[in-house]
Amino acid sequence: MVRYLRRGVRVLRIAFSPSEFEERSGFDYIWAILLLSGLGVVMTFAYKLIFPS
Repeated sequence: MVRYLRRGVRVLRIAFSPSEFEERSGFDYIWAILLLSGLGVVMTFAYKLIFPS
């Protein structure tokens, strides 16, 4: 799990911080969007588990 989080943070940093030496692929941006949306889903489920209505 930690390995995936580290990869996600690295991809976010690569995708959203411009650098002259690295080229960005479309996959980096798609991966960042999928990571953020997945994180939102996980946080929503965790909130519903912790604070049931």
